[in-house]
Amino acid sequence: MQERLLNSLEIAGKSTSYFSLGGDGPAGVLGYIFLLVPSFLVSPGLLQKIYGARGPSVVRLAVLLNALGLLLFAIMPPLMGMVARSSYPDLRNRELALPTVMVNLLPHWLGTLTLAAIFSAEISAADAVLSMLTTSLALSKP
Repeated sequence: MQERLLNSLEIAGKSTSYFSLGGDGPAGVLGYIFLLVPSFLVSPGLLQKIYGARGPSVVRLAVLLNALGLLLFAIMPPLMGMVARSSYPDLRNRELALPTVMVNLLPHWLGTLTLAAIFSAEISAADAVLSMLTTSLALSKP
């Protein structure tokens, strides 16, 4: 799969660093760290786990499990994108990469379940944002 994906890359000179962790260069990696790490540290779900825990050992376990879940959510989209790029290099609409992989490469039940989970996560995130905004706006002083 790696050779197939590298052959389809049109970016001259970057194909050898595509699969390395520092392929974007130090500035790019640092930019991603500054952009993404704070949102994972100030996660409402993480804060709920910390303040709702019974003791320090439960906090450590909850934070570890939350970190593993967030790592899985961070790794899966790029992997699915690479699978889509290598399997369907001539895909005209990039927005259809994930649905194409779900429909054509996964068993029907798993693709349906995964798309339902993605839709559920989108609705949940929108609900959380609306809840935070309404709480902030309702409690703010004029």
